[in-house]
Amino acid sequence: MMNERRALFRQLQHYFETQLFGLYRWGSVKFRDAEPVVVERDRRGHRINQRSLGRIVEKVVLDFDGYTLSLSSPNEIDRGIGVPPAPAVELWDGPTNLVVSGPNTPDTWAAITQLMRENMEDSHGQARSSSG
Repeated sequence: MMNERRALFRQLQHYFETQLFGLYRWGSVKFRDAEPVVVERDRRGHRINQRSLGRIVEKVVLDFDGYTLSLSSPNEIDRGIGVPPAPAVELWDGPTNLVVSGPNTPDTWAAITQLMRENMEDSHGQARSSSG
């Protein structure tokens, strides 16, 4: 059986190699360490959250060129009763500016790709106009 985080890594690598080819290199990506699972307990010591999937959060977070991209496992999205579903895919431009957020669907990945291509074209256009 494949580790869930390994499957998420492979999905992100495939995305970079197919959709962002020529814009960003997979080798320039920096991965963040896995987050440990926080077990919530009531005052008697009983578990509040019903999560029993493992000791680390099934989520991959990577940094590249000022962006932070995160991809969560479907198991993380539905991790507790009464917890609203979290977006599976998030792209941040800097530490506080969420630019794309949504489910792990082709539409969300297309929005990220379009944004990346537009930003790359804008940065090249500014560089050309300032040098010419």
